[in-house]
Amino acid sequence: MPRWLRAGVVTAVVIAVALLAYLLASTLFVTGTAGARPWTLTALTAWDALLLGAAVAVAVFGWRYVRGVFPHSVGGAAAVLTSLVLLLAAPWPYTAVRALAGPGGGAATWADLVFHVLMGAAALVVVGGLVRLARDRWIFEAGREHARAAPAARARPVKGRHHRTTS
Repeated sequence: MPRWLRAGVVTAVVIAVALLAYLLASTLFVTGTAGARPWTLTALTAWDALLLGAAVAVAVFGWRYVRGVFPHSVGGAAAVLTSLVLLLAAPWPYTAVRALAGPGGGAATWADLVFHVLMGAAALVVVGGLVRLARDRWIFEAGREHARAAPAARARPVKGRHHRTTS
């Protein structure tokens, strides 16, 4: 698939999911009429919808890229991809659970606790993946520098019946 077509498909998925998420969020979780809402709440709802669309696009199209970055560890690639999707999609389920839990009480506290623990764990997985990439890059660059410092190999003289002897 050409790069421009792949970019168009990813953009279409992001926009379609974001539009659907925005319409659902506006009707399910936001109280009051659209005119009575502050513009910041509308902007945050649109932002959350775009993040959810990006999360779906990463979940659908990201495995190939994450697997290419972590070729030796299927588990590491899956953990990083899951963490990226979770970090991108986090505002949507958090907003939904927080709205259903109510303004205060035990349910809201548990929603906050679970949300923050999951976000912290996902961030640690992504940071661990970045540290692993940096370490691998450092090892690769060190090997490249070592190879540059090594003396050049000399060509061996060609000997045989069909070649003149060089010495």
